[in-house]
This record gives sequence, structure tokens and C-alpha cells, in this order.
Amino acid sequence: MVDKGLSPREVTRLTLAYEYCKQDDSATAMIILERLDKRLWIRTVNTLIRKLCSEKKVGMAVLFFHKLLDKEQNVDRVTLTAFTTACYESNKYAFVSDLSERISKGIG
Repeated sequence: MVDKGLSPREVTRLTLAYEYCKQDDSATAMIILERLDKRLWIRTVNTLIRKLCSEKKVGMAVLFFHKLLDKEQNVDRVTLTAFTTACYESNKYAFVSDLSERISKGIG
């Protein structure tokens, strides 16, 4: 769909990106999302991070979170809470530490 120049709706973009993430293909998921304008990209990635966290796929979610911070320093609190909770439940404390440090550097 994307390779033919068609722009999928938000639910379709999110579903496609999530399905590629489930198959451990974050690169293809990024390609699907990179064609979006900034506002839609941020909204879609926030939702994708929350979905990945609900499935305990924090390793994949951290990749998207870092990309999100590259584009937008204002972090969605719901997304941050979902990510932090999933990391703590998965014993991935280093992910939270690294992300918190990056966020605080962006603020200060």
C-alpha cells in the first residue's frame, strides 16, 4: 500500500507498524511511519509505544521512544507511564534510567 504511494489511515498505519514489530522488524515499521507529517507521526508512535508496552515488548518500545524524543521533547505522560511500568515489570531498569536521563537533559 505504502510502496504504491497510498497513504493509509491512522488505524491501518498503527496496525501495520505493530504487526512488523511483532515480527521483530522495527526497520520496516519505521519506514511505514516515516512518511507521516510530524503531528501524525508523534500521535501514532505514542500509541504504538503504549501498545508495545502492554505486550511487554519494551526492547522494541525503547527504540521508538528514542526516535520520538528526537522529534519531540515534550513527552506524553500516559506513554511515559506505560513505558516505565512495563520496564519495571520486565526488570528493564536500565531502559528507564537511560530514557529519564535523556529527557532531563532535554529539559535542562
